[in-house]
Amino acid sequence: MSSFDRITGNYTLQTLAGSCGQGDIRIVANDGDGNIYLNGNLYVIGTLANVKSETTYVTDNYIRLTSEVEGTPVMNAGLIVDRGNECHVEIRWNETRDRWEYTENCTTYYPLLGKVQQDLTPVLGGDLNLNCRQIRTDYPCNIVLNPGIQNGVTRGAVEIKEVSPLENVGYNSGSSTIYAKPPDDCGDIGLRVRTASKEEKLVSRRYAAVLSLVL
Repeated sequence: MSSFDRITGNYTLQTLAGSCGQGDIRIVANDGDGNIYLNGNLYVIGTLANVKSETTYVTDNYIRLTSEVEGTPVMNAGLIVDRGNECHVEIRWNETRDRWEYTENCTTYYPLLGKVQQDLTPVLGGDLNLNCRQIRTDYPCNIVLNPGIQNGVTRGAVEIKEVSPLENVGYNSGSSTIYAKPPDDCGDIGLRVRTASKEEKLVSRRYAAVLSLVL
């Protein structure tokens, strides 16, 4: 049996305080299998809003955290995943560093997204793995390898690691492949160039002179 009550003004439900009360207010729809609809805005005033449901659906496309902050922000804000006995993980906005960051061990926070900035003197902190990709530049610029510069003077060299004598070096059509490889039988390591799918030439002094004229 349905019922409808219309009230003018505010309507307050309050449990009794003291030893006689201190109870909760519970709204149960159809023994917990029904739905509860609130036609209006919902304000929860307290220290904790605990939602115990298996799945939470949010129609809003934005969720605003720390919405009542005024003036200069000082608090971090983010999302924490409770992992029980394991360390909780977190994604947060760090107000001190003005960046998004995350943690996988509850201790160290790493930047989530790096800002793209122009670095005129970039320095690698480790080996660069191209993952079979190319180093390219636009025409008419050349790719220049200038190793071991000290006080404006080149003091180093370009080093090419040795390829196994039995290794079949790959080749891309329209390119020249240069590599270091010893002969199949014996001898010192030589610099070789492949300009066709099956053609391999040892870069001798004479051939190097011809390459210098061609290239």
